[in-house]
Amino acid sequence: MDVMKILEESGKDLFPEDLDVLETELATGGPFDAKYQEKCRQMIAKLRIWNNGGEQKPIPIEPEKPAKKQRKKKISSLTVNLRDLAPADSSADGLSLTERIRRDIDA
Repeated sequence: MDVMKILEESGKDLFPEDLDVLETELATGGPFDAKYQEKCRQMIAKLRIWNNGGEQKPIPIEPEKPAKKQRKKKISSLTVNLRDLAPADSSADGLSLTERIRRDIDA
């Protein structure tokens, strides 16, 4: 297993458990020399700091602005004329909906 390649290519996508596995791989000795192991351990330590939220710029906190005062509307401005909401009578003959349905059924 090429630990250095894994750390370089996908280090920021690794979970803490993945880093534990890589550390275990380094600890078993394997074909790794001491320099290689030390460099990998340093990269793992940096990734752990990065995963824990380190090495990030702090988000500046702006002071809260006071809430704007809301104007109260007068009740007269809240009333709506029903004719503005209801559609106009579309029937030319002035028949109610029920009468139009009966006329259509009889036809």
